[in-house]
Formats: sequence, C-alpha cells, structure tokens
Amino acid sequence: DLAPQGSALVAQLTEIEGQIYQYRNRSSQDPLNYPIRLNNKLAALQGVVEAGDGAPTAQSVAVFEDLSARLDAQLRRVDAAVGTDVAAFNATLASKQLAPVVTTVPTLEEVAAMGTTVADLEAAVANERTAARFW
Repeated sequence: DLAPQGSALVAQLTEIEGQIYQYRNRSSQDPLNYPIRLNNKLAALQGVVEAGDGAPTAQSVAVFEDLSARLDAQLRRVDAAVGTDVAAFNATLASKQLAPVVTTVPTLEEVAAMGTTVADLEAAVANERTAARFW
C-alpha cells in the first residue's frame, strides 16, 4: 500500500530535483556525461557577471531572467507536490501510525538534537565547496 505511493512521490520529486540540480554527478568527469542544470547555469552566469568591472550586460540580465523564471517554475512544482502529494502521503502514514515525511528545514537546535554539531555542518559545507571547485 505504501510502497507504490512512496515510489511515485520519490520519482516525482526526483524529476523536479533533476531540473534544478544534476544529481547524477559522482566523479569529476560526470559533467561531461550529464547536462548541467539550472543551479550550474546560474553559477556560471554569476562568474560572467562578476568578472567585469561594469554593470551586467543586457544579455546577462536576459539570461538571468530566463533562468530565474525557470527556477521559479520548478520551485512552484516542489511547493505543489509538498502541498498535495506529500500531504496525502503523510495522511496515509498517519493512518498507519507512522511518522510523517518532514517538509521543513530543521533549526540548528533540532540538528544538534539529532547528534550533528555545527562543526559537522561547517565541514560538510566546506567539503561541498572544495568538491565544486575541482569539477
């Protein structure tokens, strides 16, 4: 009963995630095999804009507006999925006396209660930044 509904939800959210972020990258050569997504395109645009001494060009502004609109569309899809499909799945879980899927970002206090320290989080962020520089 739960497995098909859960699998459909995971597939739906993964498809949306795949429009925003290339989750298939595992090695430094994977960006050659899988196309970049919105987050990489926005990051590349940021580099172009920051490289100049003047204001962003009209082309940069147009690209930003396009990418921003596309990102907003995907974020609306996430919001819709959380508001309907995740809510329905959580109702099913509740009927079986199971914990719901959490759809909010935990506070630092909640993270600390899970046994993760701020130093752990800072190290994870630093590792992500370092990994991103190498590909």
